[in-house]
Amino acid sequence: MMPKNRFTFVLITLVSLMCYSQSPEDSGKPINWIESLENGDSYDIEITSLGCFGGSRQNVTLLKKADHISAQLQEKTIQLTDTDYQTIVNFENELRSLQMGGCTTIDTYVIRFRGQKFQTSDGTCSWHGYRKIVALFE
Repeated sequence: MMPKNRFTFVLITLVSLMCYSQSPEDSGKPINWIESLENGDSYDIEITSLGCFGGSRQNVTLLKKADHISAQLQEKTIQLTDTDYQTIVNFENELRSLQMGGCTTIDTYVIRFRGQKFQTSDGTCSWHGYRKIVALFE
């Protein structure tokens, strides 16, 4: 094989491997971990907000037991309704599609589930996804 053909072959092979080895999360189809919960499973959503005027950290834990999902924030635990469940699904979808922002307040989200971790930050000053989650407990 001539050097130019080898380069082309290696390039095509690498591109093919990258395309076929994508995880579902990378394929454009959102993965909603809440939909993946099985009885006994739980996952955490850690929300950290830092800005010029202070900061805060909150942790929401979702737990599936006996085919029902509960959520806990600090000392308060609620049973998710169908509407609450959809709020979490929408939150996860929106979180995974966030774009960069230019705000001085940065909200960082970390979701941990079955040894996996998804982390992203929102610097848009307009999404405020954590408010939708915290509002479930009001």
